[in-house]
Amino acid sequence: MGCHNSRESRSEPQPQPRAAATARPSTAPPPYEKEADAHHQATLAELRQQGIERGLRAFAEAQQRAAAQDAKDQAKADRRARNRAALRAAQQEEATRRMWAEYSSRVAFGANVAAFGANLGHYGGVNDGGGGGGGDGGGGGGGDGGGGGT
Repeated sequence: MGCHNSRESRSEPQPQPRAAATARPSTAPPPYEKEADAHHQATLAELRQQGIERGLRAFAEAQQRAAAQDAKDQAKADRRARNRAALRAAQQEEATRRMWAEYSSRVAFGANVAAFGANLGHYGGVNDGGGGGGGDGGGGGGGDGGGGGT
C-alpha cells in the first residue's frame, strides 16, 4: 500500500492549462482559408461557365450536323423519287411504243391480206370467187361461185 499523500490517490482534479479551459472551438475559418475558398469558388464558377459554353457549342454543332444530314437525306429521297418517276415514264413510253408497233404491224398485215384478196379477185381462178378488199385490219375472202374481174 502506498502513501496516502501520493498524487495517484488524490481525488482532486488535475490542473489544466488555462488556455484550453477558456478556449472554445472557432467555427470561422482562418483568413488564408477564406481567401483560398473565394479563389476556389471563383475557379468553380469559371469552370462551370466554361462547361456551359462548351455544352452549348457542342449542342449547336450537333444541331448543324443533324440539319446537314437531314438535307442530305432529303436530297437523296428527292433524287430517288425523280429516278422512279423517270423510270415509270420510260416504261410507259416503251409500252406505248410497243402498242403502236403492234397496232401498225396488224394494220400492215390487214392491208396485205386485203391486197392479197384483191389480187385474187382481180386475177380470178377456178372456183375462186375472188374477194373484196377489207378496211384497216380487215381481210378479203373468197367464195365459190364468184367471177374474176378484168
